[in-house]
Amino acid sequence: MLLAGLLACAGYAGDNLCENGSFDDPSDPLKAWTADYGWTGNTFYEDNYRRVSVVPQEGVKRNVLLVDGRGTKDAGTKVESRPIPFDPGGRYRCTVQFKGGPARMYFAGYAWKPGVRPTEKPEPGQLRPVYKSKAEIQHSRSWRTVSFGFPLKDLSDLGRRHLERVRFITVYIWSNGETYVDDVEVERLN
Repeated sequence: MLLAGLLACAGYAGDNLCENGSFDDPSDPLKAWTADYGWTGNTFYEDNYRRVSVVPQEGVKRNVLLVDGRGTKDAGTKVESRPIPFDPGGRYRCTVQFKGGPARMYFAGYAWKPGVRPTEKPEPGQLRPVYKSKAEIQHSRSWRTVSFGFPLKDLSDLGRRHLERVRFITVYIWSNGETYVDDVEVERLN
């Protein structure tokens, strides 16, 4: 029994929990990322998917994600990783390579929508947002590394109550400029 528990935990610390964070999946470079938000009914993001693409970046990276929020006024363009199961006792860190901006990057926390039967791999429309971590707001003309954690160490009582409802987390990237992203890694720290 103890061995099974140790083997189950071995897959967490140091492993990348973010699927296709390099955007190099040969069958679908956007595999495991949500860019189409038409199902939300939010008119700001009806054609969001048209402003998110994977492009070659010569001399630096093979494939990189382009989140192009130019011309969207304040709405911007967003993209999220596939939901990652959240362990309430866990601490997580995301590391991202990025260039451009301005961009906001953070962990978004989700709970099941009322009446939805839980599954192992939920679709975004089955979840509702209940929490978000502190945003990294970035702008850079050259490639740089950004890291951010989840959850925050010192939470208010209200923050703790919201965190208790979180069942999944995503890496959330928003831009109202031209932002390039690559090598997204999420690791559980404990």
